[in-house]
Amino acid sequence: RIGLVATVTATYNEPYHVARKFASLDHLSGGRAGWNLVTSDNAAEAGNFGRDQHVGHADRYARAEEFLQVVQGLWDSWADDAFVNDRPSGLYYRPEARRVLAHEGSHFKVRGPLNVARSPQGQPVIVQAGASEAGRSLAARSAELVFTAQ
Repeated sequence: RIGLVATVTATYNEPYHVARKFASLDHLSGGRAGWNLVTSDNAAEAGNFGRDQHVGHADRYARAEEFLQVVQGLWDSWADDAFVNDRPSGLYYRPEARRVLAHEGSHFKVRGPLNVARSPQGQPVIVQAGASEAGRSLAARSAELVFTAQ
């Protein structure tokens, strides 16, 4: 089975949007989605996102660490069996199966829950390709697949 991995930067996006997109892709693909988490090394990318200046290396990786924590927390907003869709009783989901994130960090304040049911994989696969010390450290802690240049 072929997986679908898309590259999305943590530097110029918001965690809620990224969590929603990849959870949706995971549903549409039957559990074959992955996210290549990047921090946008190329300074010219700032202009593509309406920014006048590129974010510094250390700040990009600090943001990426927190970004990933928030995204993964949002992916865990719902238990696997949260949605019961019981029309006769009027019960759409089990309230006790909902997990509110309530994240407050240096870069993000996100409450949740995500408005997408838990995806088939639970969480899409995380891919990372950082070559710097910070990138390798992020990959070692969080990625299930790592690109390396040898």
